Amino acid sequence: MAFLRELMSILMVSIWVGTVMSATTTATNALDVSQKGAAGSPTSSMADAVAQSLAANPGELSGACRQTLAGFAKDEALAVCTNLHKMVQIRTSKDSISVPIKAWMKGMCAAPACVPASLTSAGEQFKTGCAAEMQSGSMDAAAFYSILTTYQTIRTDGCPNLEKLDLCDQTLAGHIKKWTKKERPFFSVQKAAYCMECGPKIANQPSPESKSGKNSTKHPLCRGTASGSNTVDGLLGKPIVIALPAPNGSAKPTKPAKAS
Repeated sequence: MAFLRELMSILMVSIWVGTVMSATTTATNALDVSQKGAAGSPTSSMADAVAQSLAANPGELSGACRQTLAGFAKDEALAVCTNLHKMVQIRTSKDSISVPIKAWMKGMCAAPACVPASLTSAGEQFKTGCAAEMQSGSMDAAAFYSILTTYQTIRTDGCPNLEKLDLCDQTLAGHIKKWTKKERPFFSVQKAAYCMECGPKIANQPSPESKSGKNSTKHPLCRGTASGSNTVDGLLGKPIVIALPAPNGSAKPTKPAKAS
């Protein structure tokens, strides 16, 4: 009887040890699977950085819209291929437009291309989460949506010509509807940043031609900003939009060659 009791005790201990080991292995595997989104993981860190950047600079974006954008950072593949962290910084630069745009494009061009279905899904989520902004004509929201929906155009047209891009070309500054109609990608930037960088360059250039064919000086974008001046008084407020130049060096889409 004593032998049987000892044998039963050994069996019970063996079963208990096996149960504990199995539970530990399961928990470890579960931790590995969920590690991508765990606190301290690269994906979590990027999501936090994007959320903090948007919260610190809400601009025209509501809390729901910012939350939608921050949510994209939790999709590691999407966040990397769009270089999302750098993308959200374009609209907050206060002294340059070329530096943040080219920094974003450099990372985006070097990353693996986004899966089209992923971009389509992100675009639909954005339209839902930022519906109020899209309806009100928010430049910030429209620019983010433009980047998501013209991503392939940016890679095709912009990446090969990154170093040659002149974002201070006066023909690139315009209204949202203008670039949407032409199907050109565009960015939302601080007017002060545009005038700080581009004001001195365009100060002595003729304004883009008006519909009448005459040079238009009505409501110049950087009125009162002298060449070389750092004065940005009165330039803060609503952002402006700058289009990505087409491969032919203008904001106009490249016309397909006629069949011979």
